[in-house]
Amino acid sequence: MLLFTIAAGWYLHVSARERILHQEAEELTYQTHLRENLLLREIDDARLKVRFLYSTPPVQGLVRATQNNGVDPYDGTFLKPIWKTIQASLRPAILALQIRGGSTVAGRAGTVVGGAEPVWPG
Repeated sequence: MLLFTIAAGWYLHVSARERILHQEAEELTYQTHLRENLLLREIDDARLKVRFLYSTPPVQGLVRATQNNGVDPYDGTFLKPIWKTIQASLRPAILALQIRGGSTVAGRAGTVVGGAEPVWPG
């Protein structure tokens, strides 16, 4: 009888241990998949923001024109046409960010052109 009790106790201990290990392994697998999905989403958002920044035109002409009474001394272009060109090239990139559900990197230009601050969607 004692041998039977010891064998039964050992069997219950081993089966309980295996059940607990199996449950913990399942929980760790689930948590790993959740974290993997979060990480992949963050990487995708970062990739989208890099694409946005890559697609933005250089704004040096806008800065130079703002500092020189509306005329870029480098090539003689005027502030408003420079701004309209930059704004036209930024719009598709901003819309692509919004369609993908990313945060809008540029909400407002921050530079007053012709007395009005241009505001973009978002």
